Amino acid sequence: MTLPKFGYVMDLLPSRFSSFVDYLNGKINFTNCDTMILAALNLVNAFRDLHRKGYFYKDLNDGNFFIDMKNGDIKIIDNDNIGTLEDKNGVIGKSGYIAPEIVTGSAAPSTKTDRHSIAVVLFKLFMKHDPFMGKFYHKFDIIGPKEELEIYGKNPIFIFHPSDIRNYPTSLDKNAEKFWKLYPKCLKDRFIKTFVDGIKNPCARTSGGDWQTALIDLRANLAICEKCGEEFLLSQGECDKQHKIGKIDLLHIGCYNIPLFFKQKLFACHTAQNKDDYKSITAEIVKHKKNGTLAIQNLGDNEWSYLSHKFRNSVCKKGGIVKIHSKLEIDFGRQKGNMCSQHKKQYFLRIDSYKFPLDKGMHIEIDNNEIGQVQAKKDNPEIIALKNLTNKTWIYIENGIEKKCEPQKIFQIKDRISVNFCNSTGYIKLESIKGEQNHGNA
Repeated sequence: MTLPKFGYVMDLLPSRFSSFVDYLNGKINFTNCDTMILAALNLVNAFRDLHRKGYFYKDLNDGNFFIDMKNGDIKIIDNDNIGTLEDKNGVIGKSGYIAPEIVTGSAAPSTKTDRHSIAVVLFKLFMKHDPFMGKFYHKFDIIGPKEELEIYGKNPIFIFHPSDIRNYPTSLDKNAEKFWKLYPKCLKDRFIKTFVDGIKNPCARTSGGDWQTALIDLRANLAICEKCGEEFLLSQGECDKQHKIGKIDLLHIGCYNIPLFFKQKLFACHTAQNKDDYKSITAEIVKHKKNGTLAIQNLGDNEWSYLSHKFRNSVCKKGGIVKIHSKLEIDFGRQKGNMCSQHKKQYFLRIDSYKFPLDKGMHIEIDNNEIGQVQAKKDNPEIIALKNLTNKTWIYIENGIEKKCEPQKIFQIKDRISVNFCNSTGYIKLESIKGEQNHGNA
């Protein structure tokens, strides 16, 4: 007797979606760079949601997701790959995309191995190149199972490894060199974190939340040249027609420093402490009708309060504008922002390869687990503290004295405090924030 088997029915893939393989082969392209970044955000957020629910995908590669090249929407297929740590499904993934420990057979699929695959997909999306294809790769005449084991399993060397030059780009890897130079540090650092630190320590691989922050930063650095209308990244210093840009002011909001240029947009993830909402526009940089100076227009539903250029406390309702000036302080309702000065300082928490700006309301997340939150002290709102959201006691050292922070308790954030979070050690330091930046020298 043949027993019935489980199956499921899915909608037919709409025709507006295209294969990522066609993109990699140069058959299709995105409408613009903003759409490409939005596609990356959608992909990262989809897997972040999956991981938060305790699942992982196992087999992310170029053939199991599709993209609408006009608006950045994505569709993920082959969802029978999804599993849990208890699942014994034998799917392990496609060569070139799976993590080294899967290639060598030393570990089973997990959220950590998914993170490696996500980074490979993102690298190919932005650089149109394999992150492990360089000089070392090209020394092999034929790439078979034995060579793949060496390149992707036993000895994976990132093509842009900061110190290991064995796999640096060759004349065959021009795409990689061309695009790597274009992108800002916020993106490149995440690839190095995953493909260098994350090779030996899977826990160091860039998390979904960290990718989301980096991609939101990347989108904020995407500008339209006022002279020719060309789209370009501020890290380039000029558009493709060599129209240079000068100094650009930055608005500091939470963990973001946002360049303020004409037509720049702010989203709910900036102004509403909702870092997952990167689609709802809440503000835009416009030009004042009277004198052409830059201003921020309120496009959201919240009423803003701000310090005007005449140092008066003022209110900005939906549709209103706020003039940008060097002393601007603005309260968006659920988040505050201020202009970065050259001498502004901020507390940062470093945990392994993570770096968290310690702003009020900031959530500290490690490996998809929220461990702490930055809060204002009730007796003195000007002082910030870190709240322990775990069920274990933290040990921290302040001025050489060992102290404890029990679960659901707080300790005041100060310079040069070392914190033992049970599984990781962090270090709090007061650092300078770069204010006005000359992106022409980036």
